[in-house]
Formats: sequence, structure tokens, C-alpha cells
Amino acid sequence: MPLHTVIAHDPALLHERAAHGFLDLRRGDPAAPFPTPSYLLALRQGGLRDDLLRLAARRGCPGWFDPPLCVFGELPARLGGTARLPLGAAERLVLLGRVLREQGGEVFSHTRRPDDYLEAVDALFGELCAAGVEPDALAASLERAGGDARDDFELRRDAELAAAYAGYH
Repeated sequence: MPLHTVIAHDPALLHERAAHGFLDLRRGDPAAPFPTPSYLLALRQGGLRDDLLRLAARRGCPGWFDPPLCVFGELPARLGGTARLPLGAAERLVLLGRVLREQGGEVFSHTRRPDDYLEAVDALFGELCAAGVEPDALAASLERAGGDARDDFELRRDAELAAAYAGYH
């Protein structure tokens, strides 16, 4: 199933773009008696869901039977949740500290106090994970970055970050 992300600075325009299937007039027929949109729309908060339902009603769109519309917190129930729980901030920092100690060489070694880097590495790894960057892709990108203009420290740091990200991932 493809995932589409819609971004707009104007909330009204965001509703229009993200919810086009909810705002199109659909008519039921014998083959598909319920005019339900064919995709699941996940919104940030319940108020946005309410705004979308009001907008659809103002446009005369027929009601939906069990609309495929939810807020982010409802996604696990809709898509089949697991028993896995996300790490909290403290747990994530403990894991990162261990990974940096185990994977760290000269840059992130025990003597360099990896805890000094935890918040920055946490933010970096969080962004990489959210963007779906695989460890091999990060390592390849870091190897290509900067060409010959990088010094020995930068090369060691990047190699250690790539190793730590692979360990974290």
C-alpha cells in the first residue's frame, strides 16, 4: 500500500489536498453500495477529523459507513498493532550511550565521554529513522560526502557514526 504525505502551510488547503477522496461526491451502486473513500486518511488530531467531516457535510458529500479516517494514535488499532512499544526518551538515550560505547572508536570512545554527544546523536538518528534511511545508505552517503576536503577526524567521526547507526538500527 503506498503512503502519500501531503504538506501545506494553509490548513484549509491541506484539508483540500489530503482529503480529496472524502470531498468528492460518490454514489453507491450494487457492486459498491457504500460510497466510502478508498484510502485511509490519518490526521494529527481529532479536531482536524471533525473539521473534515464538517467540510464534507457542507459540500453535500454523503455520509460514510465506517469512514477510513483516524488520528495518528488510532493507527495501530486500524493497521494491526503489535506488542512492541516505542522507547521512551530515557530508554533511547541509554541505548544510544551503550551503542556509542560499543561502536565508538577514537571519537566516541570511553575517554571522550559519549554522553556528551547523546542529544545530538539522538536527534540525528531520530531524523534518519523517520526518513527511512537504512544504515548502508547512511554509510555510503557519509563516504561520498565532502570528497577529499575532509580531514582524518571527520573521516573517523563519520565512520563511527555509520557504525553506531547500524548498531542502533
